[in-house]
Amino acid sequence: MGLLEIFKKNYVVMNIEKKKTVEKLIKFFLILCVLDFVTGGVYQELFFRQKSGKFSRATYVLEKSHEDIFVFGSSNAVQHYVPDIFNKELEFSFYNAGSLGQGILYAKAVEDAILKRHKPKAIVLNIDQKMLHQDKEIFSRLTMLRPYYTRHQEIQPYLELTSKFERIKQFSKLYAFNSTILHVLRYTIFPQKDFAGYVPKFGIVNDQVIGRPMNDQRWQKEMPSLDDRNVKALDQFIADALKNNIKVAVVISPLHKEATFFDETSMQAITSILQKYKVPLWDYSRDSRFLTTKEYFNDLYHLNDNGARVFSEIIAQRLKQECLNNNTEIAVIN
Repeated sequence: MGLLEIFKKNYVVMNIEKKKTVEKLIKFFLILCVLDFVTGGVYQELFFRQKSGKFSRATYVLEKSHEDIFVFGSSNAVQHYVPDIFNKELEFSFYNAGSLGQGILYAKAVEDAILKRHKPKAIVLNIDQKMLHQDKEIFSRLTMLRPYYTRHQEIQPYLELTSKFERIKQFSKLYAFNSTILHVLRYTIFPQKDFAGYVPKFGIVNDQVIGRPMNDQRWQKEMPSLDDRNVKALDQFIADALKNNIKVAVVISPLHKEATFFDETSMQAITSILQKYKVPLWDYSRDSRFLTTKEYFNDLYHLNDNGARVFSEIIAQRLKQECLNNNTEIAVIN
C-alpha cells in the first residue's frame, strides 16, 4: 500500500471520528437543553405558586398589587410600616413593598413594574444615609429579581447591572431559579404568615448592646464614595412618581441614640435631589419619642413591633394631613 493510499485511509478514519465526536457533543448539548427546560419549568411552576416568603411578596408587588399607597426601602421599610394601621387611619389601602437588604436600584425597578400597570395615590420612600454609596453587595442582591427577567422587560436594565452576560445567561431557564430552590422548599413546608409585606420583629434591644462601641466610626473612616447609579436612581424614582401625579413622602426612620452614624456627603446629595423636586424630608432619626426608648427597638437601627406601630401611627397621621388632604398642595411635575 502506497503512502498516498495510507494517508487517504487515515484521513477518512479521522473524519469519521471527528463526525462522531461532533454528533456526541450535539446530542449532549441537546440533552442539557431539554433537562434545563424541563427542570427549569418545574422550578418556575413551584416558584410562582409560592404563598409566603420574600419571593411571594415580590411577585405580588410586581404583578398583582393594586393598593393606593406603597412604602419602599430596605429593612427599615419592611420592619417599620404596619399596613393594618395605615388601612385603619387612612381611607386608602396600603402595602409594604420594602425588601430586606435592598437599595434604591431595587426600589426603582419595582416602581417601574408597578407604574407600568397601576398608578398609586402616594408613595413613601424610607431612606438611609448609606443608600447612595458604592456597595457591591447591594448590586449582588439585585439578583433576587432574576426569576422575573423574562416576564418584566422594565426590570431588565437593573438586572443587567449585575453582569454584562445577564441577557445571555437568561437563555437558561434553570439559571433564573437555581438560587431560589431552598427558599421555595422552606416556605412551602413552613409557610410564613403575611402582613401585607410587613415583617414584624418582637425583640427588645439588649442592655449589653446599648453603650457598646459601634462600627459607625470605623465605617465613616472607610466610607466608599457615592455611586452615580444610585444617585440617578433616587432622582428618577422621585421624578417618575411625580410625573404620574403620585404624592411622595421621603422618610428617615427612628434610630436609637447609640446609633451615631451620620454621613454628610450622602445627606447633601439626598437633600439636593429633594430640593430639586420640592419634596420634604421627614427625618425621625433623632426623634425624642424613640431616641432613648429601648422598648421600641429590636436593635439600635430597627424598631420592634411596638415601635413600628407607634411610628406607623405618626406617619399615617402626617400622610393624612400633608399628602392626602385635598387642600394640601403637593409637588407634582406636569
